[in-house]
Amino acid sequence: MTALPLCQRGRCLRSSSLQGVCLGMLLVISYGATCVQPAAAQKLELREQVPAAIEAGKRFLLASQRPSGQMGNFPRHEYGMHCLCILALVNAGEDPNSPAMQRAGEWLRQQPVPGDTYGVAMGIQGLAALGDRGQDIARVGKMTQTLVNKQRASGAWDYQTGGNGRRWDNSNTQFAVLALRDAANFGVAVPEEVWQAVQDHWLRTQVGNPESRRGSGWSYSNGQGNDYGSMTVAGIASLAITRSFLGDRQKRDRLECCGQRVDDPVSIAIEGGARWMGNNFSVATNPRDGSWHYYYLYGLERAGRLTGRRYFGTADWYREGARYLVQAQNQQTGSWRQGGIGESVDTTLALLFLSKGLSPILMNKLVYGVEAGVVKAEDRAAAPWNRHPTDVRNLADYLGTQPKWPKLMSWQELNLGAAAAQNDLGALLQAPVQVLEGDSNLEAIDGLQRKLLAECVEQGGFLLIVNNCGSDVFEQSVRELIADIVPDPSYTLQPLPPTHDIYRAEWLFTENPPPLEGVDFGCRTAIVYMPDDHACRWAAWSRNVAQNFTQPVTIDITRS
Repeated sequence: MTALPLCQRGRCLRSSSLQGVCLGMLLVISYGATCVQPAAAQKLELREQVPAAIEAGKRFLLASQRPSGQMGNFPRHEYGMHCLCILALVNAGEDPNSPAMQRAGEWLRQQPVPGDTYGVAMGIQGLAALGDRGQDIARVGKMTQTLVNKQRASGAWDYQTGGNGRRWDNSNTQFAVLALRDAANFGVAVPEEVWQAVQDHWLRTQVGNPESRRGSGWSYSNGQGNDYGSMTVAGIASLAITRSFLGDRQKRDRLECCGQRVDDPVSIAIEGGARWMGNNFSVATNPRDGSWHYYYLYGLERAGRLTGRRYFGTADWYREGARYLVQAQNQQTGSWRQGGIGESVDTTLALLFLSKGLSPILMNKLVYGVEAGVVKAEDRAAAPWNRHPTDVRNLADYLGTQPKWPKLMSWQELNLGAAAAQNDLGALLQAPVQVLEGDSNLEAIDGLQRKLLAECVEQGGFLLIVNNCGSDVFEQSVRELIADIVPDPSYTLQPLPPTHDIYRAEWLFTENPPPLEGVDFGCRTAIVYMPDDHACRWAAWSRNVAQNFTQPVTIDITRS
């Protein structure tokens, strides 16, 4: 998908923070970010092989459809298997309105919902993937209530029963969390206490100290036993989801953008899990377990995408996993089969992993001032580029809720030093928007990195700069940076007039447009500078923002 049609369909936000996302996105839309070229860093063979593998896998699943509309083959779990096929096919690009998917939906709606957690969770995800809210909202709402009722007092889920029993496992719990996320995105209200209870569960059951050098993961059940790969990525992804619905816990009557930064327990737990993954990473097996291999790979995709990570440790998790799956695919049938779980299941899980490559990367959050290698947890904790750790993620989440934007959009952290050391312009051009933030001097962005930014802008890239906390030092440093990367003195930051298209591309700013400055290259505004801390508002947003803040603060956040 090219940037222009993306943005022609895109709904931008108006006003000062979340709605001010159009401050950056609309420039990409309106001024020709279609100049952005495919990332040179991506291996040509994978760029060709992954789409081919996805198409072959889709053909295998579609060929499994019976005249009744049912798909897949997994005895005793026909309902969940069918839903998993729907989820995988839609994520892999199959049109939900195609005849095959319409028949699949008809079969699904005719079936009684199973009583087990996996079945209910997959039913919600299958119907949500089909996207027929008018026909299915009541059904999804009822199933969501069933799932809420099954939650144990501990905050977790078991196979069958709810209540105060002590039996639970993190696999059922992960699927419940994924389903509740899809239900909420579909328009079903999920009580805040459900999110809080499950978040507390994952924090409580992490094995060992999350701040240790080796990190810490999660085990299968009751917080006992070995922590291993599939449960560790489940913990990372689940906490990323709960945080997106609960938001940061601040005082309800005001935002605290610029106080002393203290990592919250959720960030510490996610970083501990990511550090564990970096130290135990593999795509050839489920680390420290060995079974349920493709189930682990799907969880790895969830953890990587939902936290915006390109790397676990030194491993480019998607590229390594994609290369493994391309080689492991049955070239005759288009299917995958790793072991005893079954060919249909493994094929759906492989497609769910590979489909990440189909989602456009909307934004790179630029990492600077760290070594040209892996971004460590300590680099994030006190880094000027990361004052608001959840801002870009929330921005992407918000756009995904808008009806005219693609539902599958990605963002990622990008280490500017590492890209410059490899002269990897393609790493930047993977995304049309580069987001640069800070509250202090930008001297850590050295000459090679500045040269790379200059090349990015020259090649049609767009640079969105946000001043965290209204820092005078940062503002002066921004002007010096721009003078370096755009040496022609005729190209300087200038206030954008109220008549600029950025204020009227989709929604009209008629009063008090937020102050913005920009650098125009001919008819294209290539750099925009936000002197106000919009990123603080992005970071404070959640899907339950109105529950977390008083009405005036909620308005301030949602108008950003």
